Amino acid sequence: MSASDPVIDIQLPSGLLVRDAMAMLRAKFGQWPWGRFDGIPLADPHVISDADVEASFRGARARSNVNRSAYKGAFRKRQAEISDLLRAIPTDVSLEDADLSQLRAPIVQLYDCLMAMKGVKLANATKVTHRHRPRLLPVIDSALDFYYWYAT
Repeated sequence: MSASDPVIDIQLPSGLLVRDAMAMLRAKFGQWPWGRFDGIPLADPHVISDADVEASFRGARARSNVNRSAYKGAFRKRQAEISDLLRAIPTDVSLEDADLSQLRAPIVQLYDCLMAMKGVKLANATKVTHRHRPRLLPVIDSALDFYYWYAT
C-alpha cells in the first residue's frame, strides 16, 4: 500500500460504508510496529514469556476448557530448554533467505519440544514462536495444518 493508492469505499452487507479503506488499514497497521504481536512488546527474542502465551490464547480464541495457569506453567517449566533452542535459530533471517538445510534441525527440535507439552499442537506452538522469529517462523493455523496433514 502506498500513499498514491486509489480511494476505495466499501459497502458492507450490514449497510455500513467504509470510506477510504486503504487509508483506514494504513492507520490501523501503523499503530504497532512489525516487532509487536497483538500490541504486546517482545521483551526478549529468546524467552517465551507469560505475555507470549497470553497472546497465543487471544490469537487462537482458545477454548474455555483449557486451564491457562497450567498451560503457562508448562511453558515456564521448559523455559530454559525453549530459550536454548530459540538461541540456535537466528533472529535476523527471513524465510525467503534462510538456508533451511542449516536451520531445519533447530526448528524441528524447537517444535518437538513445544508439542511434547500437554495441550500444545502445531497451531498453538507457531502462535507462540512467531513473535520471536516473525520473518522466519510463520503462524500455521489449524486449518492449514490439517490441509497439509491430509494432503500428505
